Amino acid sequence: MNEQEYDKLSADEKRIKVAELCGWYDLKLTGAVGRHPSGKLLIPDYLNDLNACHELEKLIPEDKELEYTVTLSCLVNYRDGDANIWRATAEQRCKAFVLTMGETDHE
Repeated sequence: MNEQEYDKLSADEKRIKVAELCGWYDLKLTGAVGRHPSGKLLIPDYLNDLNACHELEKLIPEDKELEYTVTLSCLVNYRDGDANIWRATAEQRCKAFVLTMGETDHE
C-alpha cells in the first residue's frame, strides 16, 4: 500500500488495516471487533492511542526498523533539521507502520 492509497481510507479502514498487520483476523469494519491470537476481541484504537502504537511498534522486525524510522521522520514536521519522531502522533505512527509493513507477507 502506498501513501495515496492509505490517505483515501476512512478512519475505520485504517484501523482495520493496522489490525490486520498486527495479526488480527475475522475483522468487522463496524464495532471494532475481530480475533487476535492472544484471545483479544476488541481492536485497539490504534489511530488515537499511543499505548496501542507502542505495542504495534514492537512487531516491527529488526530489518524494517530503519525503514519505519525514516518513513515516520518524513511524516513528522521538521524543526531545525530534526524530525523529532518522538513527537509523532498515533495517526502518524499508524501510517508509517502500514507504509513500512504493508509490503510484507501479511498482504
